[in-house]
Amino acid sequence: MWVDSDSLIRLVKGSGLDAEFEVRYSELKATTLEVEKSVLKRFSVRRMETAVVRCLRAGKLGVVRFSPPPKGLRSMLEHAYHLTAAAGSLDAQAHFADRPLKSRVASSVASTMEADAGEVAKRVLEAVKTYTAESLVHFINAEAGYGYRRVVGANTNGVSGEWLGCFANFSAEVSSKRGEDQASASKSHEGSDLGALRFEDTIGEAVKLSRGMLGATSTSTFTGMVVLSPEATGALLSSVVEALSGIKILKGRSFMAGKKAMCVVSPLLRMREEVRVDGSPYNRGFDDELIETTTKPIIDGGELKTYLHNIYSAEKMGEAPTGNGFIGAQDLGVGTTNIVVDAGKGAVDELISHVRRGVYLIRTGDRPNPASGDLSAMVSAGYYVEDGSIKHPLKETMIGVNILDLLRSIVEVGGERVMLWGYLTPPIVVDGVKISGRA
Repeated sequence: MWVDSDSLIRLVKGSGLDAEFEVRYSELKATTLEVEKSVLKRFSVRRMETAVVRCLRAGKLGVVRFSPPPKGLRSMLEHAYHLTAAAGSLDAQAHFADRPLKSRVASSVASTMEADAGEVAKRVLEAVKTYTAESLVHFINAEAGYGYRRVVGANTNGVSGEWLGCFANFSAEVSSKRGEDQASASKSHEGSDLGALRFEDTIGEAVKLSRGMLGATSTSTFTGMVVLSPEATGALLSSVVEALSGIKILKGRSFMAGKKAMCVVSPLLRMREEVRVDGSPYNRGFDDELIETTTKPIIDGGELKTYLHNIYSAEKMGEAPTGNGFIGAQDLGVGTTNIVVDAGKGAVDELISHVRRGVYLIRTGDRPNPASGDLSAMVSAGYYVEDGSIKHPLKETMIGVNILDLLRSIVEVGGERVMLWGYLTPPIVVDGVKISGRA
C-alpha cells in the first residue's frame, strides 16, 4: 500500500466525524544476517506496515493500531471514534499539533537502500574468516542488519509530514580461550550507510577485547578513579536522558524530578539533542506527534536545561512540547533523536595515564534505580589501573554510586567520541568512586 501525506490529509479532513484525528503510517524493511561460529545460520527479510490512529473527542482519547493496515483506511478512523465513547477517563491531551512542519523528508542512502543481501553476507563471512585463525580465538558470532523506515503523518489541523531514513548496524561477539580460561567480548557499530560500516575493524576490536579479558581477577575494595569508555559513558547517560521524560516524572519514576534549572552534574559535561548528525540513523525532522524536533541543550554548565515532553506530559506540567513524542511498542512515550556530548581532549590511553588507582570501565550491563539514581554496576568488561597503567582485567568487581554523584565528580572529558544507539559520547574520568572487589 502506498500512503503519502496528501492522502492522509484528505482522509482526516474528510472524515465527517465530530472529532480530531491524527494518523501515523510507517513502512519498514529490515534485512538481518546472523553468523554463528563462522557459519551463516540465519537470513531474514522483514517487511512491515503499521498505522496508528488517535481520536480526540469530548476530552477522551481513542487509539487503534493496525499491522498491516486495512485497505479502507477510513474504517480505522471509525474504530478509533467509537473507542472514545468507551474510554473511561477524561485524562487525555487537549489537542494535536497545530504548527506547520518545515522538514518533510529525511535523507536516504543508496548503498543501504539498494544493498544485495548476498554481497553483504559475503562481506560478513570474509571479515569473520580474517580472524578465525587468530591466536586464542575460540569462536566468532556476527550479525549485520540494514534497511529503511518511512513515516507519514497527518492530522485534522492540517499538519502533515513524511520522512525516509536508512539504518545499518553490525555487531561481533568473540570468545577467546587459553587453557580452561575463557572470555567473551562484543563490539558494535551503526550508521545510515551500510557501505561505511567497518566489519573487519569491528571484529578486530572484539578480538582484542576478548583476549584482553583472559586472566581476569578481582581487586580489593577501595575508593578511586573510574575511566568510562565512550560506550560506557553513553550507556549511563542514556539512563539520565530517560529520567528526563515528562511521562516518567509525572508517574513519580524519575530521579531527575524537580531538578530543572538546577546544577545537577559537573560543568565539564555539556550534553544536547541534535536533530542531525552526519551518518546517524536517528536523524528526523519531526516526532510521531508531528511536532518539529529541535536542537536543544539538555545539560549546559552543569545545569539541567530541559525536560523532554510529548504533548500530553507538556500540558500536564505546564510546559511546551519539545518534539520528543515517539510511539513505542505499546504507547506513545518520550524518545530522542541524537544525544551529543561535547568532546574534551585526550585519548583513552592518555586519560588512563592520569589515574593513580582506579578502574577502566569498558562496559556494564547494569542501570541505576529509575526513582533514586542509585547504581550498583558490575564491571562486565574492564581493567584495574594503577600508577597510570593497566595492570589486569577485572571480574567480580562492582562500582557503587549514585549516578548524579558520579556525574558531579567528573574531572576530565576525553576527545575520542563514539556513536552508538543514538549517543555520541566521549570517555570521561570520575574521581571518588567506591570500587568493591573480592580480593
